[in-house]
Amino acid sequence: MEKEDILYTGASPTSLVGSRVAELLPGNTPSHAELDILNPDTFKEFNPKVLVHFAAATNVNACEMNTDNARQLNVVGTKNLVDYFGRRGVKIIYISTDYVFDGTAGPYDENAVPNPINVYGRTKLEGEEAVLSHCDNAAVVRIAFPYRLSGPKSDTLRWMITSIMEGKEIPVFDNLRANFTFIDDIARALKILIDQDFKGVIHVTGDEIYTVYEVAMTVVDILGENFAKYVRPKHFEVSDGVAPRPLNGGLVSRYRSSLGIKMTPLEENIRRIIESQR
Repeated sequence: MEKEDILYTGASPTSLVGSRVAELLPGNTPSHAELDILNPDTFKEFNPKVLVHFAAATNVNACEMNTDNARQLNVVGTKNLVDYFGRRGVKIIYISTDYVFDGTAGPYDENAVPNPINVYGRTKLEGEEAVLSHCDNAAVVRIAFPYRLSGPKSDTLRWMITSIMEGKEIPVFDNLRANFTFIDDIARALKILIDQDFKGVIHVTGDEIYTVYEVAMTVVDILGENFAKYVRPKHFEVSDGVAPRPLNGGLVSRYRSSLGIKMTPLEENIRRIIESQR
């Protein structure tokens, strides 16, 4: 697959996931002005073989407060892409989320029935349905808690590591379980999915499922017990302006192993991030 064959949405230099994926799996990364998912007239300049759709409203609390914006970006924008590119036979890979599940009985595999409990999850699920119901050649890739080793835009894992190393007390949820997912692994997985022309739903997340507090304490285990005083366990609770989260979540996969998709152990990357900051 040549660089010009892959088109990304949401892979601007300021993005967390898309920008790194595009570095490792090169493709066309137009700006918002060049490709506006809410303006199909901007699609005409592009003729890809594969469309990887990252662009979305991803701030969970902001989605809850502004449902219309979330629906426009996550549903209407996705349908626009499907209507234009899907009808032209372009393979569409839709990047989705573990938040399509309610988090009452995780972990969830690809056959589990989604039941989102917040606006973000509901609109992302509608995006999934638009892609799968209107494209014969489509894949939905669900990810969770993405992180990278470095970069201008922070993520939950690096925020925790940096804060603890700098001696800043941080509150971390001890009742929210999820997978942390290395973005480089996502890029490698996407290459495999493209090369093997995978169709359907697949979960591409880290193999381990931890509470956020357990991840923070893994950082402490590496740094030394004297850093434990900077980690304050906290229960996640819904309040004004805060959307509900799937607490007992986590994703597992029926397909990753057979496809040859391997995920980097979380502790290995925590050590790499710590070493880079010392």
